[in-house]
Amino acid sequence: MGSRLGDKKHRHDVYFKKAREENYASRAVYKLQEVDNKYRILRKGMRVIDLGAAPGSWSQYAAKKITSSGHLVSVDLNELAITLPPWAKFFQSDFNNLDYAEIMAEIGGTFEVVLSDMAPSTTGIKFTDCVRSAELVNSILDRIPDLLVAGGSFYCKIFQGEGFDPTLRRVHELFKRVKIIKPDSSRAESKEQFIYAWERKPLS
Repeated sequence: MGSRLGDKKHRHDVYFKKAREENYASRAVYKLQEVDNKYRILRKGMRVIDLGAAPGSWSQYAAKKITSSGHLVSVDLNELAITLPPWAKFFQSDFNNLDYAEIMAEIGGTFEVVLSDMAPSTTGIKFTDCVRSAELVNSILDRIPDLLVAGGSFYCKIFQGEGFDPTLRRVHELFKRVKIIKPDSSRAESKEQFIYAWERKPLS
């Protein structure tokens, strides 16, 4: 989950200022926008799910890109700081507790893009935080065969450290193409990395 605009520690950050000027819920939007500009993850009419959506900047951006002909589902334990357009629906819930079959029936099919900016509640202990981050990503990977259409894309945050390599191997098993990305808007001191995986392999 991205930093909120009220975070005083980063009030002079260029991306913080840019997000405020462009009315995004957080600077985290640029971690998605940069990669989308290069790889065209999001397009008009797509069905997209945004896991760990709060405060809402990724959902804001995704909703604009898919337009009213698409469908966006946003999920987070916390409330969003923004109001989504009518073609987006927010669930305040643990993402593991949702009835995805019902949701996908309502929007007309499986998702074409799965996004996740989820992060664990950090402890300051690198080993623990990295393990918990990897566990979150693996929980999503468990659901990828059911959530994501064959040929679909997955873009997620993960901490570099314990659990990273085995998680990356799982991603390679599920997708034909995989990139590890450190967006320019991600602070240099941050242990976060982003995995962009596309062309999900058909089920064997």
